[in-house]
Amino acid sequence: MKALKNILFFAILALLFLPLVQQVSGLVEEKPLSGAYNLPDTVPLSSANWFSGEFQNKYSPYYEYQIGFRPSFVRLRNQLYYWAYKASTNYIVVGKENQLFAWNYWAPFWGLDLQADTMVEKNLSDLTLLKQKLDSMGVPLLVVIGANKARINAEYLPDDYEKEERLPNNYRNYLKALKGSGIPYVDFNAVFNTIKPEFGTELFPNTGTHWSAYGMALCLDSILSFTDLHSKDTIARAIVTDVIQRDSIVDSDIDLSNDLNLIFPIDRQPNLFAKTKTTKGRKAKLFVIGDSFYWNLYQLDDFYKTVDSSSHYWYYNNTDIAFDGERHPVEEYDAVTIAQESDAVIILATEANLHLFPFEFPEEFLTKLKTR
Repeated sequence: MKALKNILFFAILALLFLPLVQQVSGLVEEKPLSGAYNLPDTVPLSSANWFSGEFQNKYSPYYEYQIGFRPSFVRLRNQLYYWAYKASTNYIVVGKENQLFAWNYWAPFWGLDLQADTMVEKNLSDLTLLKQKLDSMGVPLLVVIGANKARINAEYLPDDYEKEERLPNNYRNYLKALKGSGIPYVDFNAVFNTIKPEFGTELFPNTGTHWSAYGMALCLDSILSFTDLHSKDTIARAIVTDVIQRDSIVDSDIDLSNDLNLIFPIDRQPNLFAKTKTTKGRKAKLFVIGDSFYWNLYQLDDFYKTVDSSSHYWYYNNTDIAFDGERHPVEEYDAVTIAQESDAVIILATEANLHLFPFEFPEEFLTKLKTR
């Protein structure tokens, strides 16, 4: 019996040392956690921050973040939590029938992150001035509102989440302002609500927050159609002619499923893809300022067939992302020159980011124009 106790003692002791061995040696290759997991900051050791406790307070989370097998422990905790409560430990909302939602897309649907009326008025005034300046350059402006899964498929939210929008909210306020502004816009919430009776939940992947490849194709079709309509030349288009359902995915289809960081991922349902017809014409040179819903279009083959590689995409108006994924700060570029050389300027935002819309681009553009 004593020998058995000794064996158990040393076995437990060895298990306790395994994370340290893994941390030091990296013996087992672990898959990194998905999502935003930033290494906590620490400070160099000094007598001052040691006696003040600052070093200990910062070093403790810094050390814990690097403990061996941490990703596996996090996944185990998340999996147990999911099994017990059908919920996540982060921003992801686990809805009915394996439908996942991002909390920050439900929040504005329920009136959170509300911009003041005066800010909406100012932003529309700046957009109107921007349109006037672009018109004088012969460059059209288009505003695109991306589709919000939490709005379109609200009936699949958990029972403890409100499924009716609360007014006022940014979406309704900006929609009202845009309708009377003379600024061309496309509202994909309205588009998706119109076609939802035919396609149901499949307009969005059940494991992602972004639109399906079919929704991406509709967006690309709309942008190219607008650009062609306002161009003296014939612009190549990728016209959506039909829709198909298949199991293959694009990367954004599983962004929420990945961020759950489970051991056993949620079952992925079939998704919608577009059948398209590409027309003859030159590739469109676009200048797009927007959120990740435009970045999704980089996953489409038709995008590279119809959009010129010299186009610019300014992610949240702070990072220029090229076709090959190369990134540069937007300060390295001249927005006015880019606009003058473009076939169209597009500002795209989804409901989760309307509190940032229009990403201060009109104000900065107009200021830049005054200094020329």
